[in-house]
This record gives sequence, C-alpha cells and structure tokens, in this order.
Amino acid sequence: MIDVLASPVAQSLLHSRIPARLGYLDPAGAPRVVPVWFHWDGTHIVLGTFPRSSKLKALRDGSLVAVSIDSETYPYQGLQLRGPVTLTPTAGLVPEYVTAARRYLDPAEADQFLSRLGDRPMVRITLHVQHAHLLDMRA
Repeated sequence: MIDVLASPVAQSLLHSRIPARLGYLDPAGAPRVVPVWFHWDGTHIVLGTFPRSSKLKALRDGSLVAVSIDSETYPYQGLQLRGPVTLTPTAGLVPEYVTAARRYLDPAEADQFLSRLGDRPMVRITLHVQHAHLLDMRA
C-alpha cells in the first residue's frame, strides 16, 4: 500500500483540486456517495463536516468507508482508498477543512467562504487508510 500512495500518480491526485467521492452506508443500509473536499496529511484523508450533516447520521468511530479520487479526462486515473474513520468534534472549523478550502478555491473566494462560516463547530472525519488501489489507464 505504501508504494501505491507514494507513486507520482497517487500523489498528483492526493494534491489535486478534484473532490473526493466518499462512499458509506446510510442508517438504512443504502449506499451513498457524496463529493467532498479533503486534505491529505501524508497518512490520512481528513474531511470536515457540520454536526447535522447526513454523513454524521450514518458514521461512527470505526465505520468503514471508501474514498475515490478520479481524474476527469481520458486517460483516466483514479485512487481508491478504504478503511475505518474516527470522528473528532471541534469547537470551530476543522483546520484541514480550512486548508482544503484554500486549495480548492481561489484566495479571495476562500477568504469570503471561510469568513461566512465563522467559527461554526465541525467534526473532523479521519480516514485511516488500510487499502489503496491505483487505476491508471495510461499504463
């Protein structure tokens, strides 16, 4: 798995502006996939969400999830990650969410977006990667 995550293709996807797709089971057991901003800290995928989000109605510490980060043009490249999550409430914005916002948005947009959010409480979702698979249609 380490070799997969260290590959140039995986690193390019992990540092891209492409949203991740988070897959999980809702409380009724139905599969859900939602686009999310993410931050790669070198070991974990870190997401931020608000306490009343649909994700938090389904996820608990130890819940298994899947994340896919896929290029948007042919030849396609994709990184699929799976593992358990830990949930950590924060008093204000999740720092990694702020970092992600600054990666996904232009500086002025990020400043405006983050100032509108203020210091709202959030929940950090940390994916502990146990499985990584790389798809590269160039190969």
